[in-house]
Amino acid sequence: MYPLSLAKSSDVSVSLFSPSQSVSLLTKLSGYLRFAQASRRLLHTERDDRRICPVNAYRSSAGNDLLNSNTRIANAYAFLYTIRSFAEWLFMVAPFGRDGGGCKKETAPEAMAVFCCTATIAKGGSFMQSFLRKYQKATIGVVNGFDRLLFRGTIRLIASVSGMMSYLYRKNILLKDFGQWAEHLSAEVVSASKQVAVDAGRPIEYIRSSSIDKEDYARSIAARDGIKNGLICLFTAVEPCQSFDIHKNREAKKLELVSRQRKCLWIYHYMIHPIFGFMHARIQTWLPLTVKLCINGREWLSRQLDNENIGYIRRANCFADIQDIPRAQKLFDEQLKSNWPQLLGSIQQSINPLHTELFNDFPLYYYWSADESEWATDIMFKSHEQLARLYPHLLRYGMTVFQSKDVMRFLGHASPECKKVNAHFKGQVVTDIKHRPEGHAR
Repeated sequence: MYPLSLAKSSDVSVSLFSPSQSVSLLTKLSGYLRFAQASRRLLHTERDDRRICPVNAYRSSAGNDLLNSNTRIANAYAFLYTIRSFAEWLFMVAPFGRDGGGCKKETAPEAMAVFCCTATIAKGGSFMQSFLRKYQKATIGVVNGFDRLLFRGTIRLIASVSGMMSYLYRKNILLKDFGQWAEHLSAEVVSASKQVAVDAGRPIEYIRSSSIDKEDYARSIAARDGIKNGLICLFTAVEPCQSFDIHKNREAKKLELVSRQRKCLWIYHYMIHPIFGFMHARIQTWLPLTVKLCINGREWLSRQLDNENIGYIRRANCFADIQDIPRAQKLFDEQLKSNWPQLLGSIQQSINPLHTELFNDFPLYYYWSADESEWATDIMFKSHEQLARLYPHLLRYGMTVFQSKDVMRFLGHASPECKKVNAHFKGQVVTDIKHRPEGHAR
């Protein structure tokens, strides 16, 4: 079978809030979703297994209205313009109770809230639904789910200047001693993180050039050494970061702590995770010790299918055929109900095993947010010939309908409309339909 994968990148960076912090956001989203006739599960709570639809109101134990029916129609129109004719998926996860850096372990129960939704413009009006109806006889099935997900872990208390100043005050660290203290802490983090690779007998390599594709390089190492599970390798690289510095204020005649863009050593851990499969996690070795985790929903689904002995054909990041498509879709849906703080927290602890010891006297915990997210649809065709007949029409449609700003956004460059054009981009984006390189529909 032959796949066609249509990927949609989320326009919104979605934070993982606790329900008590999400009142205003959920209120707005409830209006959006009612107008867009959302049809999916909005809220699932492991504690009591409650599920509600967006037109109802739900009250927490504190009596807060999480979903309010009084939302402006204008906001709904704005939401529809943003998603256009594609489904937009958002999700939020956080433990109930207090969040943030100062959360005590005993005050963070295991119950989870998972927020997810899918919206369509109108019944029968979605471009995707129209496409599937038109080519129903040529396809064998469709699966929808997460593609690439990039999570950011932040120790919120020490992520800002004011928070860091509070922490230094509690630790009795003077600003004149900040540099020496921070350098010592960073050295301990580097040593502990590298020790993970040493203990596992895996290679550690410094990446000198940004032109080296770390993922491809890690995959080649895994293939060379026959790694099927666990740590593959550890890369280090000097890359930009948001960190702190000491500024001498000559007018005020005092030292000041400032936050600024700097460059520091990042440590990349490439691994084959028992749940997520091939992935990587990286840690910023300078304060505030930001962590980023990158996983792939297709890789994750492959592991789920393997565990249930369901056959499939996967080409690159697309599924060309799946033995049991309905079950595969259910497995995709189960990803939405994951205990994200627990899963991500365990990976974070593995790349910096010294974290608990470093902050033992004043525990600090990571707050997780979805920095980048992609949701994709894989359409499985019955034969190469049927897809080959359709492919030229899709190319022409894309060339004539998508604008340069759409292409730039897909390539990771900000739109000029946002007045944040990437200053380092010096080239041109030109499209034509005279010639197209051969390749998979993607």
